[in-house]
Amino acid sequence: MRSQGITDQWPIRLPLSDLATRIQRGELYIAHENATLVGSALDYHADPEFWHDDPSGRVAGYVHRLAVARRHAGRGIGAELVDHAARLVADSGRRTLRLDCAKNNTRLHNYYRQLGFTQVGSVDLPHRKSGALFERPTSHPSAG
Repeated sequence: MRSQGITDQWPIRLPLSDLATRIQRGELYIAHENATLVGSALDYHADPEFWHDDPSGRVAGYVHRLAVARRHAGRGIGAELVDHAARLVADSGRRTLRLDCAKNNTRLHNYYRQLGFTQVGSVDLPHRKSGALFERPTSHPSAG
């Protein structure tokens, strides 16, 4: 995505220790086909710079680092991962699935809208590219 000029939201390499910790906590879900891996992290920790109404993580579940290998884009894998996250969040008694993404990536905003998310706010912080806030009910299946 970076080579296509779509985003510079994430660091070039995410620390493996972060991914390993998320796997151990049951927060990283992987879709795979042969040797191609696609991942989505889910946790119940609200980013306090964005979600002021959920400091304890009891209101919602949060999708982080949703990614699909470009050669598998358009096959609904991202939608399946989001729906899986929504089911897990619903099973935990929460009714809302949330995420934040780059403020200036309208293409990504449209993708999340197609998955049933509504933009509920925007936060401008000079040290963060993220800040577009989206959420959807856990009962809403993706259309993707």
